[in-house]
Amino acid sequence: MVVRGRLSVREDEQPKLIADEFRSADELLLAQNAKLYIRTTTQAYPEARLAETLRRFAGSAAVVVYFEDKKGKLELKQRVSLAAEAVKAVQEIFGEENVKIK
Repeated sequence: MVVRGRLSVREDEQPKLIADEFRSADELLLAQNAKLYIRTTTQAYPEARLAETLRRFAGSAAVVVYFEDKKGKLELKQRVSLAAEAVKAVQEIFGEENVKIK
């Protein structure tokens, strides 16, 4: 288990560790090698909306967009977190069936 968080220090209290994120070791290993794949078409590609979502959930996983109509793929420069909240945000844009982690 890996915990990400911060230390809260106040004069009138004991120092506190505040956990922001919990991840299993398996999840971390997956995130190091995994990519987020998105299937779409060139006409239905909401580039600005995706870019904003990726900025909001920045991380270390590569993002690959596959364009069905052109039969081609594009690996984006932006990286994304594979946390459930991030994946769900991308799925809301493209649909659950069009977003996969491999």
